[in-house]
Amino acid sequence: MPARQDASASVVIGTYNRARLLEATLESLRRTVSGRPWDVVVIDNNSNDDTRQVVSAFAATAPVPVIYLHEARQGKSNALNTGLAHARGDILLLTDDDVEVDPHWLEEACLAFDRDPTIDYAGGPVSPIWGATPPGLRKVLPSKSKCRGVTSLQPLARPAASWLTNSVMKLS
Repeated sequence: MPARQDASASVVIGTYNRARLLEATLESLRRTVSGRPWDVVVIDNNSNDDTRQVVSAFAATAPVPVIYLHEARQGKSNALNTGLAHARGDILLLTDDDVEVDPHWLEEACLAFDRDPTIDYAGGPVSPIWGATPPGLRKVLPSKSKCRGVTSLQPLARPAASWLTNSVMKLS
């Protein structure tokens, strides 16, 4: 099966009361370098801050279409399920509202699927931006790590082995 070069992509972000962090995430997406069609799907999981306004302001000047959805049922899985149901891309990229992605993140993630059409899921490492070292992770993560996205995603045998914040999947 030949590699597919024209697959579209949707970046899916669930958020809850993190408007300022989401704003930085969206601004990092503005710097994305990709020739393929892509869009951004933001699911507001019943926030009571100015999340809607942050998304609206970004959408007004974004280089790609932005879909804003409201999900009243609390929980990340509810938010992501709503987003996945409305995503239009052939390839779905999940990230979080506190991640700043590398300008080449989207394209590098999609290239894995372009190169090998048998891949359905890929993931990569994440270096979270923590305000403080979270309990229980002190031995695993450096306290001052920064998340700038990744540019080397790998196919994974078990999707559960990766954090959903850097997960990429192909719609069949």
